[in-house]
Amino acid sequence: DISRVREQSSDFQLFATDAAPELVAQASRGVFRKESLGGLSRAQQTRYFYEVDGAFRVKRFLREKLVFVPQDLISDPPLSGLDLVTCRNLLIYLAPETVKDVLNVLHCSLREGGFLFLGTSEALPLGGHGFESVSRKWNIYRKTGPMPTARRISHARTASHAQALPRAALRVAYERFDIPSVLTDQKGNVLRSYGRTSGILALPPGEPSLNVIDLVPQPWAACLRQGMVQAVHEERSLILTVAQDGASASTSMNIRVTPLRNSEEGPCDRLLVSFIRGQDEIRALDADDASILQDDLGTAESVDWKDEARISREEVDASHEELLALNEELKASNEQLERSNEDLDRSNTQLQANVAELAMQNHVLLCAGVMTMFLDTELKLRWFTSSMRDVFPLRSGDTGRSIADLVPIFRDDDFYADIERVLHASKPLEAVIRDDRQRCFVRKIFPYTSETGETVGVAITFVDIASFNGPGASAPPI
Repeated sequence: DISRVREQSSDFQLFATDAAPELVAQASRGVFRKESLGGLSRAQQTRYFYEVDGAFRVKRFLREKLVFVPQDLISDPPLSGLDLVTCRNLLIYLAPETVKDVLNVLHCSLREGGFLFLGTSEALPLGGHGFESVSRKWNIYRKTGPMPTARRISHARTASHAQALPRAALRVAYERFDIPSVLTDQKGNVLRSYGRTSGILALPPGEPSLNVIDLVPQPWAACLRQGMVQAVHEERSLILTVAQDGASASTSMNIRVTPLRNSEEGPCDRLLVSFIRGQDEIRALDADDASILQDDLGTAESVDWKDEARISREEVDASHEELLALNEELKASNEQLERSNEDLDRSNTQLQANVAELAMQNHVLLCAGVMTMFLDTELKLRWFTSSMRDVFPLRSGDTGRSIADLVPIFRDDDFYADIERVLHASKPLEAVIRDDRQRCFVRKIFPYTSETGETVGVAITFVDIASFNGPGASAPPI
C-alpha cells in the first residue's frame, strides 16, 4: 500500500553506478529538461525539483540521499548489504561467461531477502541458483541463499585494474577525445598508452626501453623529467611547453603531467602524461561545452571555478526558494496564531466578565441573607450561603459531604424524600416548616438543569416567613 508506505518515516540511501564516470558526473548534477518530467504531476515537480536556467534540478534534500560512484561490474568489487538492485538491459550485451560473473557480483551485493530487478528482455533461469522468482513477467527475483556455482570474486584482479586505470581521468581524456597519453609509474615506466602516439613516442636506437623519458624526442627529455619530479613532489598538475620539430601549424606542444593516487589516503604513485596538440585542444574544448575535459583533466582551472560557482549559485537559488516557501508557511502559521490569540483574548474577556458577574451575584446573595444550598446528582453539598447556618449547622469543610450526613435544626419529615422526587421528576416542590425556636420557613426545592436540558443537581432555598411578612406577623398554621 503506497499510502501506508508514505506515512512511515524511514531513512534510505541510494547508490547510482555506471562504468562511465562522465555519465555518473552528468547524472549527479540532477538536471533535467522539462519534457523529461512529463510523467510527474505538478505537485511532484514542485516537491522534488526547482527551475533554473530553463531546466529543472533535483532539490538538495533528495540529492543528499543519492550517492553517485563509477563502478565496473566486471572488474570492481561489489557493494554489499543492499535491499534492492536494478540492473536492466545490460546482460543482453555480455558473453555468457561474463553474465555469470556479473550475476555473482549482483548476488553478493544483496542482503538475504533482497530483490534483483532485471530488464524485461533478460529472462534468465535464476530459480534455484541463489534466487527465487517473484515476477516472471517483470523479471524480479529475491535472494534466498548462496549461489551453488558461484565463483569467488578476485579482488586482487579488481585492485590492480583500479590502480592501472583511474577512470575519472582516463576514459574522458582518451576514449572520448583521443588525446595521446601514457600512464606511468613514479620512475616514468609506461604502464599503458592511449590514443595515437605515433609521431610523438618512438623506441630509441639500441636496447629497447619503455621509459617515457627515452620514448619522447631528445630535446623534450630534460624538461619532461624535471616536470614529472615536480608534479609528484608538489602533488599538482603541470603544463610543460616544448618545441615541435617539423610542425607547420604550430611550433610548440603542451605536455600535461598529472599525478594520480590509487586511494584518497595513498601516495601519488602514478603519472598521467598527456601530449596536447593544437587540434586536440580545440576538439576537447568544443565537446560538450568544454566541461568534461576541463573537469577531469584540469586543462583550464579557471573554467572549473566558473562551473563550481555556477553550481553554487544554483544551490543558493534553491535554498532561497526553499526559504521563501518556509517564510510563506511561517507567515500563514503566524496569521493563524494571531487569530487564535484573538479568540483566546475574547474568551478570556468573556470569562473575566462571567467571573465578575458570578462574584457580584454571590455577594448579593450573601448580603441579602438568602438561605440557599446546591446539591449535585449524588446529593452531595457543593455550595451554600453563610445564612444557611440558621437551619443547618454547616461549616466550610462540609462541602462534598452527602446531605444525608448533615443534621438540620428544623422539623421536616419529607425533606430528603422531596429532594429525591425533584431530582428524578425535575419538578419543583415546596413546603412550610418550623425549627426548634418555632420560626416558620418556606422551603423550596428546584431542579437545576444544564444548557442541554439535563438535570445536574438541585437548589434548595429557605425563606423566613416572619421576616418576609414583617415584624409582628403571625406564622400560618401547619
